[in-house]
Amino acid sequence: MGWEYAITLDNKSYEKAIDILYNAFQDFADKYSFTRDSAGFALKVDDPKWPDAVQISIETADEKTGVVPCGEKYLYCLFFIGGDDAWEVMECIKNTLNKSNYPYVMDDL
Repeated sequence: MGWEYAITLDNKSYEKAIDILYNAFQDFADKYSFTRDSAGFALKVDDPKWPDAVQISIETADEKTGVVPCGEKYLYCLFFIGGDDAWEVMECIKNTLNKSNYPYVMDDL
């Protein structure tokens, strides 16, 4: 497993946030490919052992989540990469949410 984060949004617009983040990551098309479904998306790399670099999805908290109240939605971010690549993706998430005026809280899981 990699690094896990929960992002809660003050405005609760998780579907719109997924769209905004997905569009922002198109700037990384030279580095990653993408898969998308109704719950979120993944940044992919050309590595058969770990094809997903980062997964971002809308999840509903259960009693095991801990930092998000049970039953509440949140953005789940799972990083399989580290170092500068992870920092770059994390900064893109933060900058995109800030520029889009999406107040958020990010917690380690």
